[in-house]
Amino acid sequence: MPVHAVQQIEQGKRLISFIPNKIGEELEACPEIGRKERNKLKAFLQAQGILSITEMDYSLREKFEENLKYEQQLKQVSRYLLAYDRVKQYSIRQQMQTLSGTEVSGAGSLNAGNVGSLIINIQKKASP
Repeated sequence: MPVHAVQQIEQGKRLISFIPNKIGEELEACPEIGRKERNKLKAFLQAQGILSITEMDYSLREKFEENLKYEQQLKQVSRYLLAYDRVKQYSIRQQMQTLSGTEVSGAGSLNAGNVGSLIINIQKKASP
C-alpha cells in the first residue's frame, strides 16, 4: 500500500476520533444543563451522527423524545427535553453573538424596530 494511502487512512481515523469530542466540548460549554442530561443528550447526538449542536432542530428533538420514551423507556422525559431546548437556545445565543464576524451587543432584545439599525452598524463596521 502506498505511503500516501496509509497517511489518508490515518488522517481519517484521527478525524473520526475528533468528531465526538466537538459535541462533548460544546455540551460542556453549555452551563444550563446537568451531568445526567448532558450524558444522555451526548450519547444520542453521537448515535445520530450529529457533529455540532448547531445541527439540532425540532425533528431531531422529536427523535430524541421517542428514543427516551420507547428505547430507553423513561417515564419522565421532560427534564431531558428541557436540556435539549436549553442547548439549542445556547447554540442560538452563540450564533447571535457573532453576526458576520461582528459581536452583537444586546442581541437578546432584537425586534423589528432595532434590526435595521443593527444591520447598518454591522455594515459600517464591515466596510473599509
